[in-house]
Amino acid sequence: MNQRAPGHDWIAIVRQNGTAAFGKAFAPHPTLDASVLGGPCVGVQAIAAFFAATSSGMYETIEFTHETTDGMKTYLEWQGKAFGKQERRSGCTA
Repeated sequence: MNQRAPGHDWIAIVRQNGTAAFGKAFAPHPTLDASVLGGPCVGVQAIAAFFAATSSGMYETIEFTHETTDGMKTYLEWQGKAFGKQERRSGCTA
């Protein structure tokens, strides 16, 4: 059985940042909430700017460890190292 790695589809979307395909991957009025932000990123352009900023050095390592889908929602558990710290960080993206 050929099973995809957790986060495969999400990584493919983020790698298309800056293209028309990136924008088409989202709902009509997307919102991104993240614990590292002071407020939500609203709209494709704001989300694209967030990923442009964070994909170029915020995390030294990041990997998705589990993926679960419930209806229209996908939950991704992840772990990684950020900001030059030795301890690993972990979280869940919905």
